[in-house]
Order: sequence, then structure tokens, then C-alpha cells
Amino acid sequence: MPWEIAKVENKRAQFVKSVLDGTATVTALCREYGISRKIGYKWLNRFAAGDGFVDLSRAPLHVANKTDPGIEAAVVALRERHPAWGPKKLAKRLSSDFEMPSLKTVGRILSRNGLIDSAESQKRKAFQRFERPNCNDLWQADFKGDFGLENGSRCFPFDILDDRSRFNISLEARPDFLNVKDCFLSAFRAYGLPKQILTDNAWCFRGLHNGYTTLERWFIDHDVHPIHGRPYHPQTQGKIERFHLSMKREVLSGRRFADLNEVAIVLKDWRNCYNNERPHEALGGKTPSEVYSPSVREYSETVKPFDYDSSMRFCKVNNWGYLRFMSFNIYLSETFKDTRLGVRESKDGSTFDVIYRNYRIAEINPETATLLNRTVFRLS
Repeated sequence: MPWEIAKVENKRAQFVKSVLDGTATVTALCREYGISRKIGYKWLNRFAAGDGFVDLSRAPLHVANKTDPGIEAAVVALRERHPAWGPKKLAKRLSSDFEMPSLKTVGRILSRNGLIDSAESQKRKAFQRFERPNCNDLWQADFKGDFGLENGSRCFPFDILDDRSRFNISLEARPDFLNVKDCFLSAFRAYGLPKQILTDNAWCFRGLHNGYTTLERWFIDHDVHPIHGRPYHPQTQGKIERFHLSMKREVLSGRRFADLNEVAIVLKDWRNCYNNERPHEALGGKTPSEVYSPSVREYSETVKPFDYDSSMRFCKVNNWGYLRFMSFNIYLSETFKDTRLGVRESKDGSTFDVIYRNYRIAEINPETATLLNRTVFRLS
């Protein structure tokens, strides 16, 4: 009868004993045990060599392309330090110390070490990228969603990101979202002036009733163009939204903080890692600091005088924010109270532009004396 798996070693021993006793020929015994002559002689030879009747391992002595244990240990250790980093970032970060295997192999290392959450992996979809060609062409700024602290207060993380390089210009733990001018002031002093700053339509960035905030006027005073994303379209600020997602996964998720000082320390460390250590896929594996360079436009502590076109007509905004135009008072913004603004015909002659320094800040319909828009547009 054929050999049963549970008794295979005993069957092999009985077969060899019967052959050695000479009770039957090898051919007859092979037929009785249901095996081939080749298998029969194999176990006779194994017995003669003293190897016993246990199956030897079929694993090859040398595995081609087997991952070096040192590389696997390094991948696991780095992943444990940065649980949100995927194979690309891990491989890039370790490439200076090791000859890294393929990204699939790095993924398999994570998988066999239990470091991949399949449900989390499904959430990670690539963002569509729209990018300015040069550093400091555009900065994006926004608040990360606030969260509670153990001392009963709340933290409002505020950050500024360079659009081209993804370099984090500023990352601060704020006690509220009332005033961020000091954040921009520190950023301007450290990195110079950007051409534009993109924010959402929160009232700290954009005035009520589409008016102007003192922050926007301060930007214009220093020839920085403030722009805003479309309401309810967070994808306009896709890069900073993606930055917030990384911050949540790598720093904030599942953690409790005692107070703002503790948050500030943790964010400072993570900002250093994000800018200088963390490879960025959209940058071809480079870190943001390898791509970013400060602006050549230096910040001036005083607002420089501006020379208007001598042919321009000027109107003054009163203390309530109304602009005297022709025989009408048109509400513009209290931010410009007691300020003389230039007014001139638009190129097609159908409307009038309201000018502050080198920006058009409003457009007026001369027939109805109504404000058509208060959109900032850089003239030169």
C-alpha cells in the first residue's frame, strides 16, 4: 500500500529492514509499498550513508537576491521612527548608506514585518499638482484644524509653505486664529518676500463683506500680492492640505499634549525633519531644503514711498471706509480710512479702477456708482 504521511518514516524503515533481511526482492517490496524502484534505492542509499529517514530541507543553500539582513533591519528601524513614510521615502533616505533593493522589495520588507496597514494604504491617493516655476513665486498659508490640550486650552497650528519647493517656511503652535501678522513678519525677515500669498477666505485673511484686512494692506505695502482660494474649494490649496495630512499622520494622530510649549517643541523637530530629512516624491526624492532658496527680495522694516502717475485722479477714503467718487459715497473698506487712492478709467473706458500703490483694489461702475468688485490685481 502507499505510504501514509503520518507514518512515512516508519514505512521507510520497514522497507529497508525487509530488503536487508532478504525476505523479498527490491522490485517486489517496491510494488508492495507502492513506490518506484528509484525511491526504494534512494532510501537504501540514505540508510547506508547514515542519513536516516527524515526528509531533508528543499530550501536552496544560497538564495539569489535575498535581502541583506542589515538593509532589512535599517528599513524596519526607519519605518518605526517614521510610521507614515512609504517605500519611496524609506528607500531614498537610506540610499546614501545602502545599495537599496527595488521599491517592491522594500514594500515586502514592511509587509512581512507587519508594518503595513492595508486599509490605510487605500486612503493614500496622489494629489493633482499645480506648481509655480520658481521658489517664492507663491507661498500658501493656512491653519491646521485646532485640537484640545490637556491644560484645557486649544492649539491652532499655523503654517506657511513654498509652492515650488514644498519648503515649510513657518510652523507655529498658536493659541488662536485672530492675528498671524507676526508669523509672516518672522518669515519675511528670515526668507525675504514672496510674489504672492495664497490663503483661504477665513476672516483673519480676508475682510468681512469681501473688504480688506490690515494684513492684506500690509502685504500690498510690501509689494506682496494677496490672493484667496475659491470658497468651499480646499483643493485650491492642495499642497498645504497635503502638508496638513502629513502633519496629522506623522505628528498629531493619537497623541496628547500638555500645553502649547510641548506642541511647539514637537512641531519644531518635525519641521526640521520635513525640510531636511524627509524625501518628497513630488521633488524627485529630494528634500524641500535641497530645492528651496530664499527670495532675492529683502524685507524692509519701513514702507517705501510710492510714486503715482501724476495724471491720476485721487479720492480719499473717510473714517467709515467710504470712498467719495463723483457725487457718491461708495463703501470700500475701513482698512483704507484716511487714505488717498488713485482713480482712473479702465482700458475699455466703461469702468473706473481704484488704485493703491501698484495694485488695483476695486472697480467702480460710473453709471450706477456701485462697486463691481474688490479683487486685488497687480498692475506691474
